[in-house]
Amino acid sequence: MGLMHPIKKVYGAIGLSLCVVLAMGTTVANVALARYQGTISSTLSVRKQIAQGGDTKTYQAARKLTAKMASEGTTLLKNENNALPLTTSKVNVFGYASYNLVYGGSGSGSTSGAKYNDNLKQSFAAQGISVNPDLWNYYKDKSQQSSKWNVFSPNGGDYNIYDAKCTDVTTHMAKAKAYSDTALVVFSRAGGEGADLPQDMGVKDEKTGKGLVGGDKGKTYLQLQDAELSLLHNVEKNFKHVVVLINSSHAMELGFVDEAGVDAALDIAGPGATGMRGVAEVLKGDVNPSGHLVDTYAYDVKSAPSYYNMGNNSYSNYTKNMSDKYAYFE
Repeated sequence: MGLMHPIKKVYGAIGLSLCVVLAMGTTVANVALARYQGTISSTLSVRKQIAQGGDTKTYQAARKLTAKMASEGTTLLKNENNALPLTTSKVNVFGYASYNLVYGGSGSGSTSGAKYNDNLKQSFAAQGISVNPDLWNYYKDKSQQSSKWNVFSPNGGDYNIYDAKCTDVTTHMAKAKAYSDTALVVFSRAGGEGADLPQDMGVKDEKTGKGLVGGDKGKTYLQLQDAELSLLHNVEKNFKHVVVLINSSHAMELGFVDEAGVDAALDIAGPGATGMRGVAEVLKGDVNPSGHLVDTYAYDVKSAPSYYNMGNNSYSNYTKNMSDKYAYFE
């Protein structure tokens, strides 16, 4: 009564053998796929498809959707003195970030790289807005002096404030005023997985003595640094209409938006590959900026208890493979 039927026993043995073979085959396949992914991708022309946008129809539809999401997701922070919609098709654009936008986060939150993204000038031109070429070329030349940063790196981001290296932009003011009485000022903040934002921009490395470019002691990364405020105030003095674009997904301290010299301000977050086209539509008045902030933007981030649990903490006895950072979640 307790014995297995001979035929069932044979099928059970065969099934067990097949499971073992399948498991071994899966393991070998996974190792092989990982090891020879480059060869396999090349053979299947996967990389070529990605570089060329894959399926053209789907690719273009995605780009249009990105622009639409960016336009409707833009948040209007301020609009006075009939600054928006723009009454001109020619604008001056200030800020190192205007040429070096933060399209998304770092690491897995990043976009596909600058060469796949429509920059500000291209995007505005597509919507009939001309950007002062003198200022654009000025920031383009300056950007070549900045450090290269890999957006796919899971180490937070490049927190340098390169406007501190662009103070001679003031020599372009007279020419800019002749181009247009309207100025846009772009302020960006990078960030993502791997590290907290700097709590003190003036702290220097104990070993090298080096610090962040343009960082002010006692100021957090979520505040405008002196170099940025100096630029903003200079622009306020010289132009009839001043519009600020906040290119950041972080809850910055935005008290400067209240200044009388700032006529309008938009939070454009990380616009993605084609989002600046949507921002241009908002500036023209073709799209209503119906976005809302997803958090409270405090005048002082230190008013939040959670601020004191943050920190760019590093392990001292850790061999760095990806990131040597850690944080307390409390």
